[in-house]
This record gives sequence, structure tokens and C-alpha cells, in this order.
Amino acid sequence: MEVIFKTYSWFPLIFVFGTIVSIIALILIPFLLMSIKRRQKELISSIEELIVSAESIIIKASPLLDAGAEALQNSKECPDCKKLIDGAYGDCPFCNHKFSKKYYVNIIGPGDEVTLNKAAQKLAQLLKIDFHEIKHRLRMGFDYAILDRSKRMELMSGLEKMGCTVKEVVKWV
Repeated sequence: MEVIFKTYSWFPLIFVFGTIVSIIALILIPFLLMSIKRRQKELISSIEELIVSAESIIIKASPLLDAGAEALQNSKECPDCKKLIDGAYGDCPFCNHKFSKKYYVNIIGPGDEVTLNKAAQKLAQLLKIDFHEIKHRLRMGFDYAILDRSKRMELMSGLEKMGCTVKEVVKWV
């Protein structure tokens, strides 16, 4: 040890300095850890507040998003000017393109399974569509296009007798 002290006269100073720095570090580390933990809690609290704010914004915006999706679903593209317009227009407000009316029968099948099967069987024969496909469509509800008014009224009364919910729908296409 004496050889080290004689050869390296600065060694005791470095040793003492290193020891002091280590002691200070050991004293400061718990305070640093507490500070980090406090900041972590603050950060988590801020994130939770942001989540609550985001949820309230989503709840408030949800009806607007639904309305926008519904408006987009009910819109159509003008074949002349290619602009997106409301589906209720008979004429394009931008280029005056005349749309034609198309008449549909909106059909929703009966609620109980037995009546639904009977209605699907009759409708599958009448429309020449697969039984399982027409049964699925009846459950979901669908539009069926018929131009002839007398045939449309006849189909509607027949479907009502089968237990289906039926209404006439006019769309501009």
C-alpha cells in the first residue's frame, strides 16, 4: 500500500473524493427515486384525464359521426358532374342532371321462425332466389325494385299476408 501511496501521490485524494461522491450518491438516490415516482404518478394522472376527455369527446361526436355516415350512405354521385349529392334530389343542384325515379318495396320478414320460413319459401319461388339467401335478406330487411305499380301493390299485399313488414320506397337514381 505504501508503494502505491509513494508512486501515486494523488491516489489518497482520488480515493477520498470517490468515497465522498459515492456517499453523496447514496444519499441522493432515494430522493431522486421519490421524485421520479412523483412525476410518474403525475404523468399517469394526466393520461387518465386525457382518456376521460377523449371519451367525452367521442361520446359528443358520436351522433355527428352517425349522422355523417347516414348522410354519406344516403348520397349519390351525379353521373355528369361527378359531385356527391343528397339521395333525395331529383335534379343535380350543380349541373341540373335529371335523375329517374325507381320504386322499391322495402321488405322485412316476420319475427317468428315458422312464419319466416313460410314467407321465405314463397318469396324464394316467386323471386327465383335461393331459400337461404332470401331468408337471410328477410331477417335483415331489403329493398326489391318493381317498376309496375299494380305488380308492386300486389306484391306488397301478398307480403303483408305472409306476416312481413312492407313499405313503398322511392329513390332517385
